[in-house]
Amino acid sequence: MLSKIEWYKISGFRNIAIHEYWRLNPAVVEAIAVNYLPPLRAAIQQIMPEQGDS
Repeated sequence: MLSKIEWYKISGFRNIAIHEYWRLNPAVVEAIAVNYLPPLRAAIQQIMPEQGDS
């Protein structure tokens, strides 16, 4: 699963969101959130240990 995550695209999106936010299309941001965040979350949960309530 981790190899399927396109980390360079995540980094590129972050750079645009931070430095060129006026270029963002809200429909594209919504599509990213709906379609790409669930697999990303699953991948991150695989690499990071469970965080207990502190």
